[in-house]
Amino acid sequence: MKKYFFLFLTLFCFLILNAQKKGPNLKFGSVTPADFGTKVYSIDRNAQAIVLFDYRDALYEGSNTSFFNVVYNYRKRIHLLNKNSFDLATVEIALYKYGLEVDQLEKLEAATYNLENGVVVKTKLDKSAVFKDKVSKNEQDLKFTFSNIKEGSIIEYSYSVNSPTANRLRDWYFQEAYPILWSECNIHVPSYFQFVGTSQGFQKFAIDTVSFSNESYNILFPGESAMDRSEVGRINMATMHRKWAIENVPAIKKENFVTTIANHVAKLNFQLVAYRPPNAPVKTLLGTWEAIAKDLMKDEEFGAELSKNNNWFDDELKKVIGKETNNKVKTKKVFEYIRDNYICTSHDYFYTKQGLKKVFQAKKGNVAELNLLLVAMLRSLNIYAKPIVLSTRENGFASETYPMINQFNYTICKTIIDDKEVLLDASHPKLGFGKLIADCYNGYARTIDTFPRLINLSADSVKEEKLTSVFIVNDEKLGMYASYTSTLGQFESFELREQTPKEKVGDYFTQIKKSYGFEIDLSNTSLDSLLNYEEPVAIKYDFSFKPDEEIIYFNPLLTEGLKNNPFKSAERFYPVEMPYTQNETYVLNIETPKGYTIDEIPKSARVKLNDDDGMFEYIIGKTNDGIQLRTSIKIKKANFLPEDYDTLRDFFGYIVKKHDEQIVYKKAK
Repeated sequence: MKKYFFLFLTLFCFLILNAQKKGPNLKFGSVTPADFGTKVYSIDRNAQAIVLFDYRDALYEGSNTSFFNVVYNYRKRIHLLNKNSFDLATVEIALYKYGLEVDQLEKLEAATYNLENGVVVKTKLDKSAVFKDKVSKNEQDLKFTFSNIKEGSIIEYSYSVNSPTANRLRDWYFQEAYPILWSECNIHVPSYFQFVGTSQGFQKFAIDTVSFSNESYNILFPGESAMDRSEVGRINMATMHRKWAIENVPAIKKENFVTTIANHVAKLNFQLVAYRPPNAPVKTLLGTWEAIAKDLMKDEEFGAELSKNNNWFDDELKKVIGKETNNKVKTKKVFEYIRDNYICTSHDYFYTKQGLKKVFQAKKGNVAELNLLLVAMLRSLNIYAKPIVLSTRENGFASETYPMINQFNYTICKTIIDDKEVLLDASHPKLGFGKLIADCYNGYARTIDTFPRLINLSADSVKEEKLTSVFIVNDEKLGMYASYTSTLGQFESFELREQTPKEKVGDYFTQIKKSYGFEIDLSNTSLDSLLNYEEPVAIKYDFSFKPDEEIIYFNPLLTEGLKNNPFKSAERFYPVEMPYTQNETYVLNIETPKGYTIDEIPKSARVKLNDDDGMFEYIIGKTNDGIQLRTSIKIKKANFLPEDYDTLRDFFGYIVKKHDEQIVYKKAK
């Protein structure tokens, strides 16, 4: 995806990054009859509402009672095109508490506009309709709902938030669930604060400018010690003024093959990395990975217990290991002990919430607690084990460049066996030794060690392979008799084990029988290796059917064909992110049904995806006694840029069409 970092070094010279483009009139109340004229907007002809503009200005101000404040000024105007958009008429404003200090809402204005007899009629917000909603101990939302809304109404609101937290800048989202004609963000930051910013999304900036000026601030200077008196003084410093704007921003919509839609919303994210006091050394806040890893291993909520004498689990560990001396076998036994005897309470946690001893006693804990307990037990056996932190696909991408630890949400274990790195996750009861779920393959993980190196867990680094074979022959009593075998890949095997416990295998084959488009008799059913988590599951069964129509239309893919194109949208503005690369092969050998002749068969085909990103092969031909088919889909990379979308959509569209083709048999005369 398009994601870049920019460093706010506010002491450098004036820069213009893009030509200035004029935005809309942002003055509150500047609604005219002409604004109601458009009923359908070219940006999205099916839109229920259009955001005419969305604006924020973040201004640092000096304070006589504290150091710096940040004042956020917001303005937004929306055209409600039909009643399905009336949810936008309820607005929530988040206010946060930081210790004893609280964000303050100021200058709230809101109004509904309707066009009546050619005249714009304004209905102001009744301030008594604004109410508070406590979300948590550190967050309170102010809510209000516009009155007199109708299909075609324009609503508008503006307000300011005075925030005491100068060390934070709120994120800005250029994109939301409705199209936006103009989205703009401005910041004014004194050189005392140095931020790293992240821009993500695939929308081009209409404005991206930066300039500098020298400003004067009155601020409260704290004393150097608790005995010293704080004093108010004036300070001059360079101030950066930066503006971003995007025009005609499409609505963000969930699509197939997206890790999380949050990865692709056009937005700005800000992280304070240093203070630059005048006439004083720079104070760095964003540490190195080495420093963060060192701190994590001392943190009571992460690695501190790993260096302690955890002899409270020694007796249990002796029972688990027995007399085993081989480190590989011991590692596997400890892994299976935790996997099979502990319950994972949450798969969205990077820190521990309780001590490992409590986890051991309760036999349950979150993903970090279970895998850190695994690390602790292996270390007590003098087996190499290190924690690894990662961000799951659902959580979003974590930065490879900057050590932003709050972007991670999952902890696993790494060990070394026969000079090979093995990754372990004991939090899933049906996950094999040395295997991870697909959700873990989301870019790069980080080892928490003296040298915390990157570990490649990109979706491109794993391949899902599947082989299905069907042999159908004539049988004197049963008509046509078939033998079916499908050996699944690692991830599909895990999903099947999760969804189909041993006692539900019968129900699984009942659904298999229903999936055929004609009547069959099922026999000799089995799910091989269902309980052997290191091996792929093999689905096996026999079935028979008796054709008796004059003409038989037979789909040689049976239940394995791709029925629908997973890429339905006409266009896509963000990447296609598959969970893995794939290689699926299907083989069919079928004798010609007794008493029939082959009238028509599909044509063979071979199609490439781009130059070498994938291939679809469909090779079919007649044999002495029937037909043989071999078809495969190979996708050699998991992630595709938006510009590849049309090609990918056409590729899968062709597969769907080909998989729908049929063999035609006619009764012999």
